[in-house]
Amino acid sequence: MDLEVEQVTERTIIRASSEQCFKVAVDFAKYPTWAAPVKEAKILSYNDSGLALDVEYKFVGMGRSTVCTLRYFYDTEPIRLSWRLEEGDLLSHMTGEYEFLPLSTASDTPSDGDKASCTSLACDKADGQTQADAADGQTFEATEVIYRLSLSLKIPLTGFVKRRAESHILRIALDDLKAYVESSACVTF
Repeated sequence: MDLEVEQVTERTIIRASSEQCFKVAVDFAKYPTWAAPVKEAKILSYNDSGLALDVEYKFVGMGRSTVCTLRYFYDTEPIRLSWRLEEGDLLSHMTGEYEFLPLSTASDTPSDGDKASCTSLACDKADGQTQADAADGQTFEATEVIYRLSLSLKIPLTGFVKRRAESHILRIALDDLKAYVESSACVTF
């Protein structure tokens, strides 16, 4: 029995270029190093550009282990990584995307409803580079990352458990990505 499709959208600001964020997001083999539930990410095929097309994941969560295969799609204007479920033992449907939007001016603040804020940042464009000035006057690049996910499960979950699972997925998708990118990016704070 397939359950209804749940859709979520969240945003955050990452102190790195959109290219740096994208580079981390498409390095699927490293997901187990920053996304704790991902135990294995195996690239099954590549597209004509040499980017991963199909990736099989093994992960654990909420006391269960599961396997799924995702097919990836790439866009450049804006930089976007999207996916859809090809196979899954617990999922019947999943689509999602990361969108990486460079912040370039003081008016470039996160979209309405964003939990993150640019209040401590003054964003500007210098020499064609997207940069932001921290309160201490140092310069760094910044990107708004928008994460969208739509999924349905083959097993029923109570409302509380479903909300907890969504929160966990969003934390990994945004907070853990942000922490990993900012710790590994060549950005001076």
